[in-house]
Amino acid sequence: QVSQEKEATTAALLTAQTERDRAEKARTEAADQRDQARQRADELQQVSDFQAKQLAGVDAEAMGLAIRRMVLDGARASGERAGREAEVLDEKHIELTSLLAGTDFTGIAVDVLDEQVFEGALKALEGFENKLVQAQLLQTVADTLRELGLLKGALGPQERALKIHREELGNEDPKTLGSIYSTALLLTHLNRAEEAEQFHREALQVRRFQSDEVAQVASLNGLGNFLLQHRRLEEAEEVLLEALEICRRTPQDHAMGLQVLTSSLGSVLAGLGRFEEAEVYLREAVELERGSPQDDTGEYRGTAINNLAWFLNFREKNEEAVELFEEVLAISRRDRGNKHYLTIRFIGNLGLTYLSLSKPEKAEPLLLEGLKLSRSELGPEDPNTLSLLGNIGDLREAQGRFKEAETYLREAVAISRRTSAPNDPDLPYLLNSLAKVLLSVGELDEAVGIYEEALPAFKRAFRPGHPHIASAQDMLNYAIETKAKAELESANKLENADKNDQ
Repeated sequence: QVSQEKEATTAALLTAQTERDRAEKARTEAADQRDQARQRADELQQVSDFQAKQLAGVDAEAMGLAIRRMVLDGARASGERAGREAEVLDEKHIELTSLLAGTDFTGIAVDVLDEQVFEGALKALEGFENKLVQAQLLQTVADTLRELGLLKGALGPQERALKIHREELGNEDPKTLGSIYSTALLLTHLNRAEEAEQFHREALQVRRFQSDEVAQVASLNGLGNFLLQHRRLEEAEEVLLEALEICRRTPQDHAMGLQVLTSSLGSVLAGLGRFEEAEVYLREAVELERGSPQDDTGEYRGTAINNLAWFLNFREKNEEAVELFEEVLAISRRDRGNKHYLTIRFIGNLGLTYLSLSKPEKAEPLLLEGLKLSRSELGPEDPNTLSLLGNIGDLREAQGRFKEAETYLREAVAISRRTSAPNDPDLPYLLNSLAKVLLSVGELDEAVGIYEEALPAFKRAFRPGHPHIASAQDMLNYAIETKAKAELESANKLENADKNDQ
C-alpha cells in the first residue's frame, strides 16, 4: 500500500512538472510572438513614418526648377546630337530661356505631383490592412494636398483619415484631434463655414485640457482666424489673446504660432478700428516671418507680409503696400505656383493696390489674370472670385467703360446677395460701386434704391461711428439730391416746352 502511495505521488509530481513545463513553453512562445509582433509593428511604423516624411517633404518649387533645368538641358543635348555649333546652341539656349521666362514651372510640378504621385498613393492605400498606418498616410496626403492648394483633392483622404482615427483611437486621442483640426482648416479654405467651426471647436474643447500647448495654440489660432475671416472680431480677439498668452510664456516653443498669431491679432485690431495697436502687431509679425527659416513658415509663408500690406493699403499708405504685395506675390508664385489659392489672392491684392494708386495699366492685367484663375481653380462663387469681379468693375468705372463696369458689378452683387453673411462688408462695398456706376449712366432711380440697400448693410458690417457708415450716408444723400435735381430740370423743361407751344 505504501508503495502504491509513493507511485501515485511520483506520478502526480511528474504530471505537475509536465504541466509547468508546458505552461512555461506556452509563456515563452507567447512572449516570442509578442516580441515578433512588436518588431513587425515597429518595422511597419518605421516604413510608414518614412513614407509619410517623403510625402510631406514634397517641394513643388524645387521640382519645378528641376523640370525647367531638364527642359533646357534636354534641348541643348538634342542640338549637340544634331551637330549644331556651340554659338548656335548658345543663341537657341538664350531664346528658349526667354520663351520659358513666364512659364509656371511650380504649377506644372504641382499638377504632375497630383496626377503621378498622389493619385497612385491614394489607390495604394485602399488595400492597407493596418488601419492606423493607413490613417497616418492618408492624413499626410491630405495635409500635403491642402498645402499645395489642391483643396478638393484633399477632402477625400482627409475624411477617410478622420473616420479611421475616430473608430480606432476614439475622439480624444492626439492623432484623432490632429485629424479633426486638419479637417477644420480644409473646410475653412473650402468656405464650408458652419462645418469648419464645428470641427475647430471640437478640437479646441479637448485640447484645452491636454498638456500639449503647441496643439492648443494651433487650435486657438485656427478658430481665431476662422472668426476673423467671418468678421466676428470681438470673439476672434478673445481667442487669439488666449493663444498669445501661452506663446509669450514659452516663446522658444511657439515660434511659428507667435508669428501667425501676432499677424492675425493685428488684422483683428485693424477691423476694430484700433489702428495704432494693429500696426505694431502686424509689423512685429513681418519681422518674425523674415527672421524664420523658410521651412518653419510652411503653408503660412508670406501671409504676415500680405496682412501688413493689406492694412497699409486700407490706411492709404499705398506705396509701401505695393512693395510688400509685390514681394509676397513673387514669393508665392515661386513657392506655390499661380494656381494656388494664396497666389490668386495675392495677385488680386496687388492689382487692387495699383488701382488705388490710379495705375490702371498695371492693375488691369493682374486683376484679369486673378479672375481667370479664381473662376477656374476656386469656383465662380468663391469669395476671392467675388472680390475680383468687384475690383474689375471699379477698374472699368475708373476707365470710363461704364457698361462693362455695370456687367461685372451686377454679377458680383448677385453672388454676394446669395452667399455673403449679414455682417460681411463685401455686399455694401459692391452695392456702393454699382450705384456709383448707375449714377454715371443716369439710372438714378435704381442708384438711389441700391444706396438705400447699402447703408443698412454698412451698419451691419461696421461698428457705430465707423467712417464707412458716414460715407455711405453721404453717398445716399448725394444720390437723392442728384435725382431731385434731375426731376426738377425735367419738370422745368416740360413747363418751358408747354409755354413755347402756347
